[in-house]
Amino acid sequence: MTSNRTEASAALLPQSLPLAAYLMIAISQFIVSSDFSYTSIGLASIQRDLHIEPALLQWIVSAWALAFGGMVIFGGRLADVAGYRFSYVTGISAFVGGAILVALAPNLAVAIVGRAMIGFGGALIKPAALAYIAQTSSTAEIRKKRLATYYMWQGLGAGIGLVAGGLLINLFGWRSMFALNAVIATAGLVAGFRALQGAVQQTKKTSMDVPGSLLATIATTLVVFMLSLVARNGWLSPVVGSTALAVFAATALFVFVEWRASNPAVPLGMFTLPNFSGALVCSTCASASNSGMLVLLPLYLQHSAHYSPFQASLTSIPMIASVFLFGGFLIPQIMQGRSSKYGMTIGFAVLTILAVLLSTMTPALVPWLPLLFACFNNFGYFMVQMSTAAEITSHVAPERRGIASGVYIAAIDFSPGLGVALMSIGLQPHVPGGPEDFSSAFLISGTIAATGMLVTWLFIRRGRSEATPVLTAA
Repeated sequence: MTSNRTEASAALLPQSLPLAAYLMIAISQFIVSSDFSYTSIGLASIQRDLHIEPALLQWIVSAWALAFGGMVIFGGRLADVAGYRFSYVTGISAFVGGAILVALAPNLAVAIVGRAMIGFGGALIKPAALAYIAQTSSTAEIRKKRLATYYMWQGLGAGIGLVAGGLLINLFGWRSMFALNAVIATAGLVAGFRALQGAVQQTKKTSMDVPGSLLATIATTLVVFMLSLVARNGWLSPVVGSTALAVFAATALFVFVEWRASNPAVPLGMFTLPNFSGALVCSTCASASNSGMLVLLPLYLQHSAHYSPFQASLTSIPMIASVFLFGGFLIPQIMQGRSSKYGMTIGFAVLTILAVLLSTMTPALVPWLPLLFACFNNFGYFMVQMSTAAEITSHVAPERRGIASGVYIAAIDFSPGLGVALMSIGLQPHVPGGPEDFSSAFLISGTIAATGMLVTWLFIRRGRSEATPVLTAA
């Protein structure tokens, strides 16, 4: 009887996304990614305009990172308890308010509050959108196509943000970037209202585990803070060691509380599912390897190939084209009828080969480097992340898809800091004062990707997902 009801419910689900739902997913991913790119390219202008001391400038980035990384697990749980519509609308409203606040900021303090609001908004938006995709996809093939849309617009936001950010700063000043994102996010708010109107989230009614949610927020915030300290102070500094102990204590207390809770914020049983845990590790490896290479490439072009900063920034143009090509067209076609394990294996193989190739860089390869990197890096990264997202959201019960998405996004959020920190070890010159060792740094990236491939074969099992969609969409 239950099986018949499930099949009847799945039959009611649309095979293609309604326009409002597509816009909701596309805009939510675009604004979060473009915001990060805008901030990166606009830091120098923000510093000059607001007269920010160099030591305090990092809080423009850290305020967002702490709010996003600290609240994303809470955001996932909120989506399960209060519903996707409440979580999404609350998050994007906070994003709009934060973007307006930054655009109008008269000083650093106001800008920091605005950046924190943007981070908090993103922490609610992304898990809700990812869980919504899982709940409204009647088959694995449809879910993969929608996840391709999710990641395509995420990649487009990052690439377009770099190019458009520089143009907006030159024409209208840095405040225009955040004002534009506020306008786009408002359109996403309207689309979300329409897409989620009348959606019935048929999950178990549960209450919020306040102690568990609070401890999860504290632990994840401390992890983000620790990774930011590593970038400035190194792995062996006393302040990093003290923060690591605090992370361990908060995590241990969190596990103890969740183990005893009748309705935990993060059900620990999820981590006993091989596909869930394996996909979580694989997504971390892919993001760490990808982020490290994204940082290394412009550094290499400027330090070793003597590119100007403007020339290095132009390398993002081929990346924008490849994101659209792979995320929008090729990868969904390649993955049609194939397992997630296949996608992860191919993706990690490409990332590993690319890193090894970059470690043997020759001057003749430099002119082709942006195109080569854009094609292979984006292809490998999208293959892995689209596959891991499918595993994360399809192997847990429907009432846990929000928190599963939150944990998944938290892992991806922590990974760039980890990847950059690990590759910075390899970047150290062999001789004090000598040139950076880019070869070793790229090999570390390849090792991370190879580790992801090993985890794929050890933990990811083929087979049907353990949960079926139960959300009807308007």
